Amino acid sequence: MPIPLLDLFSTAEATIFAAGAVLLAVIAILGDVLRTSGVAAVHSRRVVHMLVGLAVAGAPFVLPSPRVLVALAIFFVAANAVMWARGWLPGMHEARPSSLGTVLFPLSVLPAIGLTWLVDPVRIPAFQVAYLVLALADPAAGWLGDEQKEKSAEGSLAFGLVALLASIVGLLAVGPDTSLGAVITGAVVIAAVTTAAEAVGRNGWDNLFVVLAAVGATVPWLEAPASPLGMFAVLAGIVFAGLAYGVHALSWDGALAGGLLAASFVAWVPPAWAGPAVVFFVGSSALSFIGREGKASATERVQKAGPRDAAQVLANGGVAWILLGLTLAASDPLIVFGILGAFAAAAADTWATELGTLSTAKPVSLRTWTRVASGTSGAVSGVGTLASAGGAASVALTALLLGLTDVGGMLLIVVAGIAGAWTDSLAGAYLQAIYRNPVTGIATEQRPPHADEPVRGCTFIDNETVNAIATATGACLAILLAGLVIS
Repeated sequence: MPIPLLDLFSTAEATIFAAGAVLLAVIAILGDVLRTSGVAAVHSRRVVHMLVGLAVAGAPFVLPSPRVLVALAIFFVAANAVMWARGWLPGMHEARPSSLGTVLFPLSVLPAIGLTWLVDPVRIPAFQVAYLVLALADPAAGWLGDEQKEKSAEGSLAFGLVALLASIVGLLAVGPDTSLGAVITGAVVIAAVTTAAEAVGRNGWDNLFVVLAAVGATVPWLEAPASPLGMFAVLAGIVFAGLAYGVHALSWDGALAGGLLAASFVAWVPPAWAGPAVVFFVGSSALSFIGREGKASATERVQKAGPRDAAQVLANGGVAWILLGLTLAASDPLIVFGILGAFAAAAADTWATELGTLSTAKPVSLRTWTRVASGTSGAVSGVGTLASAGGAASVALTALLLGLTDVGGMLLIVVAGIAGAWTDSLAGAYLQAIYRNPVTGIATEQRPPHADEPVRGCTFIDNETVNAIATATGACLAILLAGLVIS
């Protein structure tokens, strides 16, 4: 009787897996050899990054199926996580010890394969172009950019130019037989979105964002190389980012993230799907301007003042964005309910915060059941509760008017949105890290300098994490309720 775990691979696949593991390990060790030879760690890291990226891009030429590459990716996610945590292989980790790039690089292989090779082998060029761009453009951004900064205008320019050239070469080499004009147009789109994704990524997250952006841009191009949809998506993203930044609703990196999300809606799904997202953003941004000075001065418990940055955009829109990306691999009516539930939860939470903070009555803490100062994490009020229902209803009603759901679906979206907002409050009360300002003695969500441990909550759970939990709750509950209704 065969043992299932040992029967996963054929002998040939097991041999290829072993050879691939050895090859990638040798490349990683090469970084340490270079470091020992006097090469700066920042440069040895880039050499390893480039060689591994090229190896991954070339893998489909030698692998008969994606199974071995999936296994290698999982193996190196675990191995690199251990080495990062222990500080091993300084040639890879010494230059940027806080960066998760060496873990996120192999991790990116899993969704990239899931959206390309596993769906249809015709999409393999999207996988290869993505890693060709990551292998060449990312090191170029570091070598030609400002070495004193993690991100710089010079680095982004270098990234964009190399990404453009790499995309042209990649599409000509492995893409479908089409005109040079179509190839250049596709390469411009790929370079634009990957440059924005690289600029948004911090602490190694660009290794994941760049790959997903490249795949998301290349897959629609492979299906219709002559279509202008990609350029329209980029233009839509630029317009959205420019307007959001111009009215001070988003910071520069928040505008880039928002622009990428807007472009995704244009490129991947019918236009009506963007309606609820626009209503959430416009409504939430408008409410943030109401009484802004009073909100800022009333308490320092609000984690970030001013325009929302990329982390906040991802916290509120990241779950919906992931579901949006699933449309590239599957067509399921439950996906739209998940997206609507996520935005309903984000709107419910934002409306509750923006309007609840203006209430003259102090909110009640869900942790202590006592009256606390306005803006305290994990506190609720009557005004805020009503506002959360209004926020969820704004998204659900928009979906109804655009034909994305019926009256029953609208009601379940409202329920999911409100549930997400309450989850946000509960997580804020019991899980979110709260610190004590050593000067004023006031409890704050912002981590003061030299603070080691929060006075309560988990160190790794901040306001953005809580928001992501809330939107995930809204999405999951909407999918669950819709699944019960549809079935």
